[in-house]
Amino acid sequence: MAKMMKGFAMLRIGEVGWIEKEVPECGPMDAIVRPLAIAICTSDVHTVYEGAIGDRHNMILGHEGCGEVVQFGDTVLCVGIGAVGLMAVAGANLRGASRIIAVGTRPVCVEAAKGYGATDFISYKDGSIEEQVMALTNGKGVDRVCIAGGNVNTFESAIKSLKPGGKIGSVNYLGSGDYVNIPRVEWGCGMGHKQIMSGLMPGGRLRMEKLSQLVASGRLDVKPECTHVFHGWEHVEEALVMMKDKPKDLIKPIVVID
Repeated sequence: MAKMMKGFAMLRIGEVGWIEKEVPECGPMDAIVRPLAIAICTSDVHTVYEGAIGDRHNMILGHEGCGEVVQFGDTVLCVGIGAVGLMAVAGANLRGASRIIAVGTRPVCVEAAKGYGATDFISYKDGSIEEQVMALTNGKGVDRVCIAGGNVNTFESAIKSLKPGGKIGSVNYLGSGDYVNIPRVEWGCGMGHKQIMSGLMPGGRLRMEKLSQLVASGRLDVKPECTHVFHGWEHVEEALVMMKDKPKDLIKPIVVID
């Protein structure tokens, strides 16, 4: 994004014009909007030509507008950067996250995550996820968490990393453990406005067409995910075992039925 932009401003009482100003930075409660249409209000006339609020210099005018949100500014934590987690990184990037913190260490996955937009990386081997997140965010935490790896204990780190009002989306298949651990106090004793959502991806023709268009248009390149390609039914078991063993150079095995 450019560093400078033009703004239509009140230069002084009775005079308006275009000025150069810095592009605003997107804060945690902000959104940067590209104007699509504006309406002129009588209050602007009172402000400029009648000095209704006193003399102002280089004050940007306008408050009736319609626009497109371009950089949401959310900080997103993606726990796990296997095949699913990488798509979570890509999705967060496409939706305008300003910062994407990825949890993972395998070099092939880290490189792919960088390509999909991850800005920071942490490892559970270096300490608790939440402590590292808080260190990276100066104690603020993140706006969104996507759980794409880990186990029933991962929710504890997600809750502790999340700001009040934030959301957790779990796309992880929990294969073992009887209970999901959610820390009561950090969850605000149930009143912390920290939402947890999970489930299978919604289907349907319209959704699949939209996702396909992301790939067809070149906005989403899925090639980095397909690290091992086999041809023929006879390789299905081999691919399954590979996914279980997860060699270091693996992200996703694909079996093409020729």
